[in-house]
Amino acid sequence: MPLVQAQARTEPNNIDAQERYIDLMHTVGLGQTAAQNMRLRAAAEPSSALAMYLLGRAVLTPEEAEEAYLQCLSIDPTFARAHMGLGAVRRGTGLHEVAEADYRKALEGDPTLGEAWAGLSAALLSQGKLEEARTVAREAVLAVPADPDAWLALALLEPTSARTSLLQARTHIKDDPRIFAALAEEELLLGNGAAALVAAEAALALDPGHSGAELSRMFAVELKEGRLDGAAYRSLLIAQELETREPAESVRRYNELVQSHPESPLVWMGRARLRQATDPKGAVEDLQLALERDPANVEALAVMGMLLVRVGLVAEARPYLDAASNARPHDASLAMHAARAAQRDGDLKAALERMEGAARRHRTSVEVVLLTAQLRSESGDLQGAYALLQERAPELPDVRIGLALAAAAKDLGRVEEAAGILERLGQITGNPVLAQAAAELRAAAP
Repeated sequence: MPLVQAQARTEPNNIDAQERYIDLMHTVGLGQTAAQNMRLRAAAEPSSALAMYLLGRAVLTPEEAEEAYLQCLSIDPTFARAHMGLGAVRRGTGLHEVAEADYRKALEGDPTLGEAWAGLSAALLSQGKLEEARTVAREAVLAVPADPDAWLALALLEPTSARTSLLQARTHIKDDPRIFAALAEEELLLGNGAAALVAAEAALALDPGHSGAELSRMFAVELKEGRLDGAAYRSLLIAQELETREPAESVRRYNELVQSHPESPLVWMGRARLRQATDPKGAVEDLQLALERDPANVEALAVMGMLLVRVGLVAEARPYLDAASNARPHDASLAMHAARAAQRDGDLKAALERMEGAARRHRTSVEVVLLTAQLRSESGDLQGAYALLQERAPELPDVRIGLALAAAAKDLGRVEEAAGILERLGQITGNPVLAQAAAELRAAAP
């Protein structure tokens, strides 16, 4: 986040840097701030097509966005990204034919706009124009071969040649885990366990937390070891797909699979997932059978731990969650599950130790910082909770961090500081409730 902000600040005319800043601000819940910053820029540069385009991308309503994009095009009719922005606005409001025309104008001006290719394909699909969408997907990979989204769209739209497309993508793109994860899935469908394992491990090397690649890796190992075959893998996928739509048929398929492939941990894990809601005891039994066959299976350990917590067996859950978190230290969510179990079990020391380690590894995780600060506070270290939030707030411009910092300041008796934080948050987010809370905090101060 700091790097994105710094580049946006030092390179005001770098359109890609400005887009990254705007998109990231929206992602962390600070879209109002991004919009206000771009309104100020547009007011200061009323004849700048770039300023008007960035305003359109930043604002929160389709009406204001459309107005800004049209203003941009009145200044520079050839501004391709403004046509792309109009396409997004109109597609979002259901005007798919109009959006299609907007996207085509954008691509006439700049055929390297991957976002426009994706939007055009989506607009065509919304109109039921499948063949045209496929044609666009083929054109997109020729125009922007380094865009992973273009290749992924092509693989999705042409499933019979998806493997070929993804193998081609791999020659152009070396650093996107999604390409390798998608290729692993295709290899699995063909029963190619060894090739699937190579692809899944390549995805995990790029993104150790990629859950889809991790699942594909487990399937690949089972195929390679003969615990599953291609037909059983496909049957397992069908059983998963039927879980919500036709649960009775899904149960039947899982029952067949545990009979035909009892040595597959993934088969037992699949049936356990289906049984969690209605038969938690049976789900626990299935997970135990999965762990008998693969004691180090992180997914089975994690699911077992979470299921035991849900049914109130917190002490019994902790060893499973601890083992899962220890095996996968890059997974912040597992650390949090293990810490919360320890917290519920009354072991604040263990919970805090777990989260202190997670906070060092996951500096940009808002959830990790918040839970670590909460546990410090519950352990009596109010100053430590405040210090952590104060340290991370500049790196994590998230409203939740600000609110927690205000609460930590209040806990330390720094009422004026807490009120000031709430006031600033209210200004940033446009939320009057925060300004009111600041006023009430000051009024209640001794």
